[in-house]
Amino acid sequence: VILYLVELAEKRAASAKQKADNVALAAAAKISDLDEVETPESIMLSSMTEEGDKDRTDREVVIPWLKFLWETFRAVLELVSRTPKMERVYHKCCERAFKFCQDYKRVMEFRRLCDTLRNHLSTLQKMANQPAKTGRMVFEWTPEAIEMQLQTRFNQLEVATNLELWNEGFRTVEDIHAIIQITKKTPKPRLMAIYYEKLTRIFWVSGNYLFHAYAWYRYFVLCCECRRDMKADERQYQASCVLLAALCIPPTLIDQNNNKSNAAVLNMGGRHGASNISDDPEAALAIEKNREMALLLDFHSDPTRQSLISEILNKGILNEVNSELVELYN
Repeated sequence: VILYLVELAEKRAASAKQKADNVALAAAAKISDLDEVETPESIMLSSMTEEGDKDRTDREVVIPWLKFLWETFRAVLELVSRTPKMERVYHKCCERAFKFCQDYKRVMEFRRLCDTLRNHLSTLQKMANQPAKTGRMVFEWTPEAIEMQLQTRFNQLEVATNLELWNEGFRTVEDIHAIIQITKKTPKPRLMAIYYEKLTRIFWVSGNYLFHAYAWYRYFVLCCECRRDMKADERQYQASCVLLAALCIPPTLIDQNNNKSNAAVLNMGGRHGASNISDDPEAALAIEKNREMALLLDFHSDPTRQSLISEILNKGILNEVNSELVELYN
């Protein structure tokens, strides 16, 4: 019944959008001379408001149904979030809500949706830690529940990437780490491969070239593990991307004492450096953030350009790279 309600709301919103498009096409068809598109009425309206005819039609026809659809998602998610038996319905509705935000470019609603899911996750953690009592539903973190939670967060990360909401993407990474910590078992390689593939885009856009390279490295390793039938061309392409990502990291400047902490600061994002951590509070803060992010992503506690290149050589990845790029590395 719940999914049927959501489906009807989605159809009404899509129908309203189609109607608005038809109105715009009909208005365009009435224009007899394309050299004189502006009419006296449209000129007068443009002097009073920045809205065009299409914007006014959308506000009158589409927006009410979009608002109804959004309120439907909110009500349904709140209703089923605390009912363990409705877990599959909950995650299905999350998937549709993400699609709604992506299709209609609803950035503000997507942020609110992420905050709502964050609150739901916190509530589930409290429910799981409470002692069982008669008449109260008990939530249990089963392997299936963990996988569904992770899949939902991976979808969330994908939409955040498509909408170019990088800050929301980083917050989603923290959510994924919190879910993984609930169970001591590592999620399936297929799921983690999707995860690291999205991280490559996020770190590249944010300018964090060190973690961008490590994300590519993890993505390649996981793809080789879960896709035994991967074609040679694709394998070579991914290996080449790993090497190029590593070479994009600016070389580390190490002082006379070979201070490893300085190396971590200089690698953080590839944009800033420091020569003396004790005299630079910002550098010390950068080191701490660097280590926290490495912990969230299951990277080295102190990742560096040289350590990544060493892993590439030890794993034999260089042997699978395009020959021209190997010459570039040499």
